Amino acid sequence: MPITNHDNTSLLTAFVDRLHKRYASDLDSVIHFSLPFSRSQQATLAVLSNSVPDLLPPYIDAGSDLLNKTDVVCLRSNELFQLGLPGPDLAMVTAPYWIRSTGKVLWGRDVRHEIPCDHSHTRLLACQLDQMQSSRHRIISFLLKNAHLKLQAYLARQRLILMVNALLERGIWQVYPVTIQRRFIETFPDVELQSNISEFNSLWTQMREAGPDRQKTLAYRAAWLFEVFLRLLWKHAR
Repeated sequence: MPITNHDNTSLLTAFVDRLHKRYASDLDSVIHFSLPFSRSQQATLAVLSNSVPDLLPPYIDAGSDLLNKTDVVCLRSNELFQLGLPGPDLAMVTAPYWIRSTGKVLWGRDVRHEIPCDHSHTRLLACQLDQMQSSRHRIISFLLKNAHLKLQAYLARQRLILMVNALLERGIWQVYPVTIQRRFIETFPDVELQSNISEFNSLWTQMREAGPDRQKTLAYRAAWLFEVFLRLLWKHAR
Protein backbone atom coordinates (compact mmCIF):
# COMPACT_ATOMS: atom_id res chain seq x y z
CA MET A 1 0.00 0.00 0.00
CA PRO A 2 1.48 3.38 -1.03
CA ILE A 3 0.83 5.23 2.23
CA THR A 4 4.28 4.71 3.70
CA ASN A 5 4.65 6.94 6.72
CA HIS A 6 2.80 8.87 9.41
CA ASP A 7 3.25 12.25 7.69
CA ASN A 8 1.61 11.04 4.49
CA THR A 9 -1.24 9.45 6.42
CA SER A 10 -1.85 12.68 8.33
CA LEU A 11 -1.88 14.74 5.13
CA LEU A 12 -4.35 12.38 3.50
CA THR A 13 -6.59 12.35 6.57
CA ALA A 14 -6.64 16.16 6.66
CA PHE A 15 -7.39 16.24 2.92
CA VAL A 16 -10.36 13.89 3.31
CA ASP A 17 -11.66 15.96 6.23
CA ARG A 18 -11.50 19.15 4.16
CA LEU A 19 -13.30 17.47 1.27
CA HIS A 20 -16.04 16.20 3.56
CA LYS A 21 -16.55 19.61 5.14
CA ARG A 22 -16.77 21.24 1.71
CA TYR A 23 -18.96 18.68 -0.07
CA ALA A 24 -20.74 16.68 2.67
CA SER A 25 -23.00 14.16 0.92
CA ASP A 26 -21.63 15.20 -2.47
CA LEU A 27 -18.36 13.46 -1.62
CA ASP A 28 -18.88 9.98 -3.05
CA SER A 29 -15.51 8.31 -2.54
CA VAL A 30 -11.81 8.88 -1.86
CA ILE A 31 -9.33 6.16 -2.84
CA HIS A 32 -5.55 6.15 -2.44
CA PHE A 33 -3.46 3.86 -4.66
CA SER A 34 -0.03 3.10 -6.10
CA LEU A 35 0.78 4.61 -9.49
CA PRO A 36 4.31 3.66 -10.59
CA PHE A 37 4.44 5.85 -13.71
CA SER A 38 3.42 9.04 -11.92
CA ARG A 39 5.83 11.62 -10.53
CA SER A 40 5.10 10.67 -6.92
CA GLN A 41 4.54 6.92 -7.47
CA GLN A 42 1.11 7.20 -5.83
CA ALA A 43 -2.19 8.97 -6.34
CA THR A 44 -5.48 9.85 -4.65
CA LEU A 45 -8.80 9.68 -6.49
CA ALA A 46 -11.61 11.92 -5.23
CA VAL A 47 -15.04 11.09 -6.65
CA LEU A 48 -17.81 13.68 -6.34
CA SER A 49 -21.51 13.52 -7.14
CA ASN A 50 -22.65 14.34 -10.66
CA SER A 51 -24.23 17.60 -9.52
CA VAL A 52 -20.95 19.23 -8.41
CA PRO A 53 -20.25 22.04 -10.93
CA ASP A 54 -16.58 22.78 -10.21
CA LEU A 55 -13.73 20.28 -9.86
CA LEU A 56 -11.03 22.82 -8.99
CA PRO A 57 -11.62 23.13 -5.19
CA PRO A 58 -10.39 19.59 -4.37
CA TYR A 59 -6.99 20.47 -5.79
CA ILE A 60 -6.94 23.60 -3.65
CA ASP A 61 -7.96 21.52 -0.62
CA ALA A 62 -5.10 19.10 -1.27
CA GLY A 63 -2.51 21.84 -0.71
CA SER A 64 1.08 21.90 -1.91
CA ASP A 65 2.35 19.60 0.86
CA LEU A 66 0.09 16.76 -0.24
CA LEU A 67 0.47 17.46 -3.95
CA ASN A 68 4.24 17.10 -3.54
CA LYS A 69 3.70 13.58 -2.20
CA THR A 70 0.79 12.22 -4.22
CA ASP A 71 -0.95 12.97 -7.49
CA VAL A 72 -4.60 13.97 -7.09
CA VAL A 73 -7.32 13.01 -9.57
CA CYS A 74 -10.83 14.41 -9.20
CA LEU A 75 -13.83 13.17 -11.19
CA ARG A 76 -17.60 13.09 -10.94
CA SER A 77 -19.23 9.68 -10.54
CA ASN A 78 -20.45 9.64 -14.13
CA GLU A 79 -16.94 10.45 -15.37
CA LEU A 80 -15.19 7.36 -13.98
CA PHE A 81 -15.37 5.74 -17.42
CA GLN A 82 -12.80 8.31 -18.58
CA LEU A 83 -10.11 6.42 -16.68
CA GLY A 84 -10.52 3.59 -19.17
CA LEU A 85 -9.98 5.71 -22.28
CA PRO A 86 -6.70 5.83 -24.24
CA GLY A 87 -4.70 8.99 -23.77
CA PRO A 88 -1.22 10.54 -23.77
CA ASP A 89 -0.72 10.35 -19.98
CA LEU A 90 1.31 7.22 -19.26
CA ALA A 91 0.35 7.14 -15.59
CA MET A 92 -3.39 7.50 -16.19
CA VAL A 93 -3.47 4.79 -18.88
CA THR A 94 -2.43 2.27 -16.22
CA ALA A 95 -4.33 3.89 -13.33
CA PRO A 96 -7.50 1.71 -13.52
CA TYR A 97 -5.49 -1.45 -12.85
CA TRP A 98 -3.54 0.04 -9.97
CA ILE A 99 -6.71 1.46 -8.44
CA ARG A 100 -8.32 -1.99 -8.47
CA SER A 101 -5.29 -3.88 -7.17
CA THR A 102 -3.78 -1.46 -4.62
CA GLY A 103 -6.55 1.04 -3.91
CA LYS A 104 -7.52 1.73 -0.30
CA VAL A 105 -10.88 3.39 0.29
CA LEU A 106 -10.34 6.37 2.61
CA TRP A 107 -13.92 7.62 2.45
CA GLY A 108 -17.32 6.57 1.10
CA ARG A 109 -18.18 3.95 -1.46
CA ASP A 110 -15.80 1.46 -2.99
CA VAL A 111 -16.04 2.49 -6.65
CA ARG A 112 -13.10 0.43 -7.87
CA HIS A 113 -15.33 -2.06 -9.69
CA GLU A 114 -16.95 0.81 -11.63
CA ILE A 115 -13.70 1.73 -13.38
CA PRO A 116 -13.25 -0.09 -16.72
CA CYS A 117 -9.88 -1.76 -17.06
CA ASP A 118 -10.16 -4.69 -19.48
CA HIS A 119 -8.49 -3.71 -22.72
CA SER A 120 -7.88 -7.26 -23.96
CA HIS A 121 -10.65 -6.98 -26.56
CA THR A 122 -10.28 -3.33 -27.55
CA ARG A 123 -8.35 -1.46 -30.23
CA LEU A 124 -6.32 0.34 -27.58
CA LEU A 125 -3.00 0.21 -29.43
CA ALA A 126 -4.57 1.24 -32.75
CA CYS A 127 -6.24 4.23 -31.07
CA GLN A 128 -2.94 5.27 -29.50
CA LEU A 129 -1.12 4.91 -32.81
CA ASP A 130 -3.73 7.14 -34.43
CA GLN A 131 -3.22 9.75 -31.70
CA MET A 132 0.53 9.61 -32.27
CA GLN A 133 0.07 11.21 -35.70
CA SER A 134 -0.03 14.58 -33.95
CA SER A 135 3.40 13.93 -32.43
CA ARG A 136 5.02 14.75 -35.76
CA HIS A 137 4.34 18.45 -35.16
CA ARG A 138 6.20 18.29 -31.83
CA ILE A 139 9.07 16.39 -33.41
CA ILE A 140 9.48 18.95 -36.18
CA SER A 141 9.31 21.76 -33.63
CA PHE A 142 12.11 20.21 -31.54
CA LEU A 143 14.26 19.71 -34.65
CA LEU A 144 13.77 23.29 -35.85
CA LYS A 145 14.74 24.60 -32.40
CA ASN A 146 17.78 22.30 -32.23
CA ALA A 147 16.34 20.97 -28.95
CA HIS A 148 17.91 17.58 -29.54
CA LEU A 149 18.04 16.26 -25.98
CA LYS A 150 14.45 17.36 -25.38
CA LEU A 151 13.44 15.56 -28.55
CA GLN A 152 15.15 12.38 -27.38
CA ALA A 153 13.33 12.53 -24.03
CA TYR A 154 10.01 13.20 -25.78
CA LEU A 155 10.44 10.28 -28.16
CA ALA A 156 11.43 7.97 -25.30
CA ARG A 157 8.25 8.91 -23.45
CA GLN A 158 6.09 8.35 -26.54
CA ARG A 159 7.64 4.93 -27.03
CA LEU A 160 6.86 3.95 -23.46
CA ILE A 161 3.24 5.04 -23.88
CA LEU A 162 2.93 2.83 -26.95
CA MET A 163 4.59 -0.12 -25.22
CA VAL A 164 2.24 0.15 -22.25
CA ASN A 165 -0.81 0.29 -24.49
CA ALA A 166 0.40 -2.70 -26.48
CA LEU A 167 0.90 -4.69 -23.26
CA LEU A 168 -2.49 -3.65 -21.88
CA GLU A 169 -4.13 -4.96 -25.03
CA ARG A 170 -2.50 -8.31 -24.24
CA GLY A 171 -3.78 -8.19 -20.67
CA ILE A 172 -0.40 -7.27 -19.15
CA TRP A 173 -0.65 -4.26 -16.84
CA GLN A 174 1.68 -4.85 -13.88
CA VAL A 175 4.76 -3.20 -15.32
CA TYR A 176 7.11 -0.59 -13.90
CA PRO A 177 9.37 2.02 -15.54
CA VAL A 178 12.40 -0.25 -15.13
CA THR A 179 10.69 -3.39 -16.50
CA ILE A 180 8.52 -2.11 -19.32
CA GLN A 181 10.99 -2.60 -22.17
CA ARG A 182 11.86 -6.12 -21.04
CA ARG A 183 8.20 -7.11 -20.75
CA PHE A 184 7.46 -5.58 -24.14
CA ILE A 185 10.32 -7.45 -25.85
CA GLU A 186 9.25 -10.71 -24.17
CA THR A 187 5.65 -10.21 -25.29
CA PHE A 188 6.48 -9.08 -28.83
CA PRO A 189 9.49 -11.15 -29.98
CA ASP A 190 9.78 -9.21 -33.22
CA VAL A 191 13.38 -8.97 -34.43
CA GLU A 192 12.83 -5.65 -36.21
CA LEU A 193 11.17 -4.12 -33.13
CA GLN A 194 13.96 -5.31 -30.88
CA SER A 195 16.61 -3.92 -33.21
CA ASN A 196 14.78 -0.59 -33.35
CA ILE A 197 14.56 -0.39 -29.55
CA SER A 198 18.21 -1.31 -29.12
CA GLU A 199 19.43 1.32 -31.57
CA PHE A 200 17.23 4.03 -30.06
CA ASN A 201 18.53 3.23 -26.58
CA SER A 202 22.11 3.51 -27.78
CA LEU A 203 21.43 7.02 -29.06
CA TRP A 204 20.93 8.25 -25.48
CA THR A 205 24.60 7.85 -24.56
CA GLN A 206 25.84 9.03 -27.93
CA MET A 207 23.72 12.19 -27.89
CA ARG A 208 24.76 13.22 -24.37
CA GLU A 209 28.42 12.94 -25.31
CA ALA A 210 28.19 14.44 -28.80
CA GLY A 211 28.84 17.98 -30.00
CA PRO A 212 26.13 20.13 -31.65
CA ASP A 213 26.64 18.84 -35.21
CA ARG A 214 26.72 15.20 -34.18
CA GLN A 215 23.70 15.73 -31.91
CA LYS A 216 21.73 17.04 -34.87
CA THR A 217 22.55 13.96 -36.92
CA LEU A 218 21.57 11.66 -34.05
CA ALA A 219 18.34 13.58 -33.45
CA TYR A 220 17.22 13.08 -37.03
CA ARG A 221 18.11 9.41 -36.72
CA ALA A 222 16.03 9.15 -33.53
CA ALA A 223 13.06 10.78 -35.27
CA TRP A 224 13.34 8.34 -38.17
CA LEU A 225 13.57 5.38 -35.79
CA PHE A 226 10.37 6.56 -34.13
CA GLU A 227 8.57 6.57 -37.48
CA VAL A 228 9.80 3.03 -38.13
CA PHE A 229 8.69 2.01 -34.62
CA LEU A 230 5.16 3.25 -35.37
CA ARG A 231 5.05 1.32 -38.63
CA LEU A 232 6.27 -1.89 -36.98
CA LEU A 233 3.72 -1.58 -34.17
CA TRP A 234 0.83 -1.31 -36.62
CA LYS A 235 1.48 -4.97 -37.50
CA HIS A 236 0.60 -5.92 -33.92
CA ALA A 237 -2.44 -3.65 -33.51
CA ARG A 238 -5.90 -5.26 -33.48
